Amino acid sequence: MISPPVSAPNPSKEVSNGRYAWPAADSPRAPDQLFRDPPEIMIETKLRRPAIGRGVQDRPRLIESLSRPGCRFGLVVAPAGFGKSTLLSQWSEAADRPVAWIRVDRDDCDPALFWSYVTAAVTAALRKPDSGRSRPSASAFNPTSDPVPWVVNTLSSSGQGVILVLDDYHEVRSDEVDEAVDRLLRYLPAPSTLIISTRRDPNVSLARWRASERFAEVRQADLRFDEHETRQWLEDHGIDATCETVGACLEVFEGWPAAYALALRAIAATPDRATALAAVRGDARNVAAYIRAEVVGGDAHERDVLLVAALCPQVCGSLVDDVLEATGSQLTLRRLQRSGALLETVDMGGKWFRLHQLVADYLLAEYDGDPRLRTLAGRAARWHAANDGIRVALALFLSAGDYGAAADTVNREWLAEMQCGHRERLRRDLARIEPHAASSEPSYLVTRAWLLAHEGRTRDARSLMLRAAAVSDGGPLPDGSPSVEAAQAVMDCLYLLNGYPKVLESAAQADELVPHDSEWRPLADLGIGYAHYMAGEFDRASLAFDRALATSFKPLRAHAAGWSAVIDVARGDAASARARLAEASIEWVDEPALEALPAVVVAKAAVECAEGRPILAVAQLEACLQSLGSNDPPDRLEVLIWLAEAEARIGRSDRARSRLAEAEAIAGRIGGSDWHYMRLSEIEAQLGSGSLRMGRGPDLTDRETRILQLLSATHLSQREIGRELGISFNTIKSHVKAVYVKLGASTREEASQIGRSRGLL
Repeated sequence: MISPPVSAPNPSKEVSNGRYAWPAADSPRAPDQLFRDPPEIMIETKLRRPAIGRGVQDRPRLIESLSRPGCRFGLVVAPAGFGKSTLLSQWSEAADRPVAWIRVDRDDCDPALFWSYVTAAVTAALRKPDSGRSRPSASAFNPTSDPVPWVVNTLSSSGQGVILVLDDYHEVRSDEVDEAVDRLLRYLPAPSTLIISTRRDPNVSLARWRASERFAEVRQADLRFDEHETRQWLEDHGIDATCETVGACLEVFEGWPAAYALALRAIAATPDRATALAAVRGDARNVAAYIRAEVVGGDAHERDVLLVAALCPQVCGSLVDDVLEATGSQLTLRRLQRSGALLETVDMGGKWFRLHQLVADYLLAEYDGDPRLRTLAGRAARWHAANDGIRVALALFLSAGDYGAAADTVNREWLAEMQCGHRERLRRDLARIEPHAASSEPSYLVTRAWLLAHEGRTRDARSLMLRAAAVSDGGPLPDGSPSVEAAQAVMDCLYLLNGYPKVLESAAQADELVPHDSEWRPLADLGIGYAHYMAGEFDRASLAFDRALATSFKPLRAHAAGWSAVIDVARGDAASARARLAEASIEWVDEPALEALPAVVVAKAAVECAEGRPILAVAQLEACLQSLGSNDPPDRLEVLIWLAEAEARIGRSDRARSRLAEAEAIAGRIGGSDWHYMRLSEIEAQLGSGSLRMGRGPDLTDRETRILQLLSATHLSQREIGRELGISFNTIKSHVKAVYVKLGASTREEASQIGRSRGLL
């Protein structure tokens, strides 16, 4: 054991802090006699470098960063379990200088005790036989009342460098110690290095050191296991490092080294890696015990702040203040982040924080069943809902058991979800609410009805709207609809819930029930316009679409612009339609999904057909039809009608008839309007007379005629025909495609037959 000898003090020659003292400047005592009342025995293991156990992960990239040439100060900052001490032990083991290691604990808040261990560690390091020099004589120094000069002078006079490691420095809560360490750093002689390992930033002049090339810093983000280190760790412990296992480890543990070690038994005990990883989340006994002991403190307010952080993906001070009905939470978050609570900043400004998922799991498991947890979740949900964090708000309302608020949240966003193509997500949200709100929440019933109507299930949608009207309190819905009756009227305009004969009646009802200053009015105008469009009343439809264009909601504007352009084409004014689309597309630059809306695609295709380019129309409409799938029957009906006309114009009679047959089936199922049936009849009649064949026409160029002859008279492949004519394979493919389109053929044999019948061969 290391224990300085006890000697009779001279009180007049000492400066005391109450328990320990160091000698005054004119004291003759040697460094081993620095203390008036030294500890009865010093803990020798505090001065030992931790042993490196088997299976410890090598961290060459971090060791290299600490081994910067000329480094005087190294700082390793991270929460518990990130391998700070292990890293420093690995680094110092291969060091070319003696190591003075002090493992700091809470008793070392006493400056005299702290410096007693520092001087003992430095003395022991310089005594090492492999240091190349014997311990300097104590009598060569003039000890002062301040230990810093003694340490500095001892290291300077030794003629060799020493690595002084202060491990677990976060245990020190003493301004006196911090000030003295800061001065030691300022005067530390080369080639000695001071390394501090801590869970929070030490109270030293970090800003000045960060501007120096003699400073090395390793933080939590650096200490996380990356993919390579995770794979290596698994292999070192005899675990198959499959891509699935590595990915699951990174997802669950987020690179936290302690979690890997704590979960080792669970991972290795089962061949089902995914099950094992799920089992070691925050409710696992060993992980939870570690988090309870090392991460989550005992301060009640700080635990509440961490609990809010566990509930939310990210938190900021104003959110926590609202949830806890407190003030100053931003400062508490920063203090927790600095103290190593596994709380990280996620933005450059340091406003938003994120809690490690394992810690969040532990806290939520610990408070499971506590009514206060639901209260906090509800408050957090309302904060997020008020600040446009709808997805987070929905999850929190569900966890709080407030299914009515969850249904209102979904209803508030259903239009944006559907217009942005997130119908599957909307369907999943409704499924989570359904067991608890399917019969009592009008906002749930209305949202579900909108989704069913859009899928063509008009009977089910109508049934849900009747149930919603029965349980409604008559007030407005979260989506802005003034009432369930108003929502039903608009829905009927867009999806013909009650069939075509009543669609104009529904349009009049929507116009009456939805005030012109209502936020719901643009959608109502879109429905009113579509109802009059289906009835062939283009003037009234255009007026309604023009009103809908006044909204700031881009998807609604895109729909209104698209149908207005279709009306322009129907009136014979393709130039106005093209100009309208060109103007509207300016605001679609950053949102290309709007150009793929069926109303916009149909409008563009109608313009192409009207201007004699039906081939381009077919390409656009086929892509739109494929993206719609089997859902969206109203939109699919419109696309099929225009696609049938475009294919008829280029001579694809069989395909056009197939499109017409599918369109007629949809119209019969959802109740198509007179306008739809008139269009279908016109196209079918014109197909029979052949009067629709126009556009580029059947005339072939000389090169295309030659290619048709080779296709008909030989068995050469397209690549061989290209070689015969001296043109590339891609060029010959383009020519063949043009021949097929102009002739209305889909195969070589069909093209040959049509060519002979028209005298081209």
